[in-house]
Formats: sequence, C-alpha cells, structure tokens
Amino acid sequence: MNWYTLSEEGLKSNILDEAYNYEDRKEIQLRTIAAELNDYNLRRYKLSRVPVISLFGSYAKNAQRNSFNFFNEGDWFTSSIVGVKMTVPIFEGFAKKARIETARLNLEKSKNDLQLAKESMDYDVIQARIKFKSAVLTADVQSQNIRLAEEVFNTTRKKYDQGLGSNQEIYDAQTELKVAQTNYYNAMYDAITSRVDYLRAVGKLP
Repeated sequence: MNWYTLSEEGLKSNILDEAYNYEDRKEIQLRTIAAELNDYNLRRYKLSRVPVISLFGSYAKNAQRNSFNFFNEGDWFTSSIVGVKMTVPIFEGFAKKARIETARLNLEKSKNDLQLAKESMDYDVIQARIKFKSAVLTADVQSQNIRLAEEVFNTTRKKYDQGLGSNQEIYDAQTELKVAQTNYYNAMYDAITSRVDYLRAVGKLP
C-alpha cells in the first residue's frame, strides 16, 4: 500500500529549507518601517540646525495710471528683484535639543524592538523545525508499524485459510492493524499541524 508513503513525501517536500526571510513576517515588516520613520524623524530635527540658503525673485510690469485704461497705448514700467536669503539658526532654548534627543531614543527603541522581533522569529523557527522533524519521524515509525501489521495480518489469514489458524488470531491481527492505522493517522495529523506551525513561523502563512 503506497497511499501513505505518497502523503508522507508530499508532507516533507520543500519544507525545511534552511534560509528564510525576516521580512516575510508582518510584525517585522511593521517594526522595520517604524525604525525607518524614526530615522527620518531624527534626521529632520538634526537638519533643522543647519543654515538654510534660499534664492528668491520676482518680476512685474505696472502701468501706474490714474484711470482704468490699461488696454490703451501707454507706458509700462518693469520692476524685478533677485536675491539670496540665508537663515542661520541661533540659540532657541533647549526645546530643539530635547526633540533631537527624544527622536534619537525613539530610533534606538525601534531598532531594539526590530532586533527582538528577529530573535523571536529565530526561536519560533527553531522550535517549529524541531517539532516538525519529530512529528515526521513519528509518522515514519507508524508507517512502518502499518506495514508490519499488514504482513502479520496477511500471514495470519493465509494460515487460517489453510486451516492452521483460528478466528481469534485473525481478530487479533486485524485489531493490531487498525490500531497501527489509527496511530499513523494521528501522527500524520500532528505532522500536518506542525508543518502549518513551521510555515507560520517563517512568515509563509498569516
């Protein structure tokens, strides 16, 4: 009987790849974004202490007449201005320094949260791998038990057909086969749930 062997192979296929991506976990994605935003916020406050140079200019034409006759012939006077403006921050109290320090602390906290989330994911993946490997090993053992129980049952039935066995032996062998099958089904269920836990740990499932 190969049906259970096939299901085992399908269960094991491409499941325990060593590499996984932190960014596949939603909580790590959110913590990464939070760290990036806090970094930009700190840069913003730091740049507020840098002198700012800006270029400005204007261009205009004016008729400068006493009556509303702009569409008639007359002189127009042009005025224009171009300039450079530099703003130099001077002492503004300690509020700006406090904002920079707060932004720096928020950045460090977000980085710590991100690192903690990655370490938590590493732990989850390790535990899920151990659980899954153990469940698959148990399923393998139960699969072998089914084969052994089938051999015993078939041998007992042949003996019975040849008049060398009893109904009780047939019943006992059949019972052992059913127990082996039940144990295998339970082991496969544990392996499937362990696979789901592993996929969730590496961020492949929500």
